[in-house]
Amino acid sequence: ELLESIPRSKFLMFDRYEPMEGVFNHLTQEFKESTYRILGQLAPKIREFEEIIFYHNPDSLDPKEMVGSFKKFLVDFKIKGRVVRNYVPKSVEPGKVYFTLDNFILWEIMKDIKAKNLKFGKDVGVLSHNDEPAKEIIGITTFSTDFSIMGKRVGKAAMNREQVQETLPIRLARRNTL
Repeated sequence: ELLESIPRSKFLMFDRYEPMEGVFNHLTQEFKESTYRILGQLAPKIREFEEIIFYHNPDSLDPKEMVGSFKKFLVDFKIKGRVVRNYVPKSVEPGKVYFTLDNFILWEIMKDIKAKNLKFGKDVGVLSHNDEPAKEIIGITTFSTDFSIMGKRVGKAAMNREQVQETLPIRLARRNTL
């Protein structure tokens, strides 16, 4: 309701696209098609494991459209997997790929893998969304838009009052965990 009160000529949506009436400026990322595409690229590696588990709490602010893309991927690529609401600490098992958007869950999974002396990319796989320096340093496979580019483009568009309707690409960063 608050967003509807802002004149479209002075509005710039960034990060996550939300449909609204009228034409408005946006620099956003897309989740549905990109999630399916990235999972498809990872399918040969995911098939090396017994199952992929996607942790997604429907009450979170995480993109819900990713769940549909994940389920479609499982069917289309004939891969065993499931969506689980919450991670249970110490439940990591070999032969699984763990996929989460939530960094708190990610770090719990990583601690449990280390505690069980499992090998990343061999015994278990890990996939995360939204790349960041810590994930790069540790070697976590991620897919993400480039937030640095997004920030610079949003700043430039705002400062120059540019008209922009753009969806930024999502890129896969293959690393040690998958």
